[in-house]
Amino acid sequence: MSHIETSVLKTSFGPFKMVDTDILHHWALARKWLIPAIAHGEFTIPEDEVVQGLLNKQKFLVYGQQSALIWENAGFAIKTIHFPFCGGNLKEIQEASVILFDLAKQSGFKRVHITGRRGWAKAFPQLKEYCTTYKMEL
Repeated sequence: MSHIETSVLKTSFGPFKMVDTDILHHWALARKWLIPAIAHGEFTIPEDEVVQGLLNKQKFLVYGQQSALIWENAGFAIKTIHFPFCGGNLKEIQEASVILFDLAKQSGFKRVHITGRRGWAKAFPQLKEYCTTYKMEL
């Protein structure tokens, strides 16, 4: 998807930007929606590593008026777009995801993978659960 020249997507909330330049500026605007998602997960990476991934073009930022998402190529044998972090207005995320999923399909991705809490299954009923993570404190 990074090669698609669409820099602004249209949603009913307003523009939803796909960031490919001036990354630190855009990160400063969008981080307020993503920091809670980054801080919540036990298996997430620290903010500085997220920013480094954005700068290295290993991760990509898209954000709107009230929400933001990070996406990356999961690197699986079946071309999979992975959304490790989403935050902000759920309705805006749902609306933008329809456009993002379509762009991903046009770019040759075959699957969407979202990592997160069980609530995302309610937000995206078209997604199917396919694995479970277990943990034990030592």
